Amino acid sequence: MKIGILGGSGVYTPALITEIIKSNGELDVDQIVLNGRSSDKLNIVKNVCRELVRRSGLDIKIDTSTNIADAVKNMDVVISQVRIGGMQARAFDENFPPEFDMVGEETIGPGGLSNAIRTIPAVLEIASEVERCNKNAFLIMLTNPCSMILRAINQAKYNIKAVGICDLPRVLISKIADLLKIGEEELNVEYFGLNHLGWIKKVYHNGIDLTDNVIDRFDEIDGIIEKDIVQFHKAIPVSHLKYYFHPDRILNKPQTRAHELLSLEEEILGNFKSGNLEQGLNLLNRRSTVWYKYIIDFIKTIYGDKQTFHILNVKNDGIMNFLPTDSVVETGCMVRRGEIRSLPAKDIPLSIQSLITQINTYEELAVQGILQNSRALLIEALMVHPFIRSYDQAEAVLNKIIKGNIEMGFLREEQIN
Repeated sequence: MKIGILGGSGVYTPALITEIIKSNGELDVDQIVLNGRSSDKLNIVKNVCRELVRRSGLDIKIDTSTNIADAVKNMDVVISQVRIGGMQARAFDENFPPEFDMVGEETIGPGGLSNAIRTIPAVLEIASEVERCNKNAFLIMLTNPCSMILRAINQAKYNIKAVGICDLPRVLISKIADLLKIGEEELNVEYFGLNHLGWIKKVYHNGIDLTDNVIDRFDEIDGIIEKDIVQFHKAIPVSHLKYYFHPDRILNKPQTRAHELLSLEEEILGNFKSGNLEQGLNLLNRRSTVWYKYIIDFIKTIYGDKQTFHILNVKNDGIMNFLPTDSVVETGCMVRRGEIRSLPAKDIPLSIQSLITQINTYEELAVQGILQNSRALLIEALMVHPFIRSYDQAEAVLNKIIKGNIEMGFLREEQIN
């Protein structure tokens, strides 16, 4: 198997290589191509990855290229983990919304729109290269905001196989398993939602419904979201629902996550660059990269005979009958040998349907606005979002987003009309 990694110069890429090494008895990977914009950073990360492969005793060739096509052609799987603008741009996305008394987060609300405005054009370039060079490859999207990106790929009508994977649902399942003192693989769940806006509707173990038990003990899983909300919804939310249910509890955080990660990444890269490999690898462990395990689990399934359950971001196609068919939803799927069978979502509470519909409409308008470079559509999108309270506020937020991304070099003054 051959795997292309877009954004392969990221300092956490060695953690992905480690997961590949752990599973190589099943995957049989013989080549990995790391793609990134900076050849200097690529070479630093490449040397670390090659050392990990050398220690493993496996015969995996690690190559690098600053050309997207080189990381796409002849690959069985292409993983996109590009972060346009790096942690500095993420810091902007997280820092400006509190100026408007809103939560600053890289995938949600104004911060997520800022991220999407500079990221969607870059990912459409990736989709174009996959279609041109290797449309049979699976494109696995880690890049955020995942659902908006996949929606843009679908609207641009690229004929490729693209899915998104997020760690939040699996992390929630893991927490439930720990709560019940049951192995994660022993649980069966019903899951529905959008990316970073999802719920577990049912939890089963050996055919026994344990949902009420989990709901009653939800405060042992999440320390921010009120258990009362979970009880009247009768559905267990992923942690990012705190940004919608309790924004006031989040706004007072003294430092954004981006600043913490920027400092850590600089320290890791500095150690790798100076040859202090062990210290750099030890620092990697300070940030959980569990999503890499979930990606490798999925890759094993799409090229294996065993049918397994995964939670993926896919085209709606009737999964949630209250949303348009071409929406991108996050849902449980059965996967085997490249075939993905999405499971329908049932009995979703009306209030949750309302929130999902609202965010889905916001994402649809936002993606249209980005693809059409339309200021009017972007303001309309923001006015739909629950964080925004007026037209004037939507206009001010958009002006801030445009100005910030122009200053960072990702937009031109005349680009959004």
